[in-house]
Amino acid sequence: MDVLKTAGARGSVEVLLNFTIEGVWRIGGHLRAGGTGPAISRADDFLGGSWWHEPFRLARIGAESTGSRAPAAKAAHTVAEKYNQMIAAETGYSVLSVPVRRTPGSEPFFQLSLIYRHPAAELLFADAAAKANQEWRRIFWDREAENANTPPGYCSQRSLKGTGTAERLSSGTRDGRASPIASEGCST
Repeated sequence: MDVLKTAGARGSVEVLLNFTIEGVWRIGGHLRAGGTGPAISRADDFLGGSWWHEPFRLARIGAESTGSRAPAAKAAHTVAEKYNQMIAAETGYSVLSVPVRRTPGSEPFFQLSLIYRHPAAELLFADAAAKANQEWRRIFWDREAENANTPPGYCSQRSLKGTGTAERLSSGTRDGRASPIASEGCST
């Protein structure tokens, strides 16, 4: 954060941060065993102190109480969001984050965050993220169509109804909000 504070005094700068949510959920598991050790220390150094321990614990307990299938992942996502809020509050920069998943419907394993001041940066980042998301979904549609023995070149939500595929693919989220599928079907 010191870099942002210093750079901000000289003008506008953008930072692209790969926040490894999977790393935080794995390291956060050490908190149950007392919360000490080199992994915890490295996370504390990166995150700017031990402030994240309690939010992680509370979010994990909350996720476990609701029967969540990935409580540590949800807790780590909470830490990432609080970290973004802290950056914005302490530096005056805005933060736009896009969760990155291995498969549709899975928990994000990292979060790509743009830290910026100029509004054009947000627009360019959002456009690039939307295009990448569309391509990512097309690839999954193609794989699901192949796995469902759908004829080559034919892939639509209607053809996959009842297989669970359309429902899984359309359950993606962006920053905690539902993210609709960009198109009705795949490219041929």
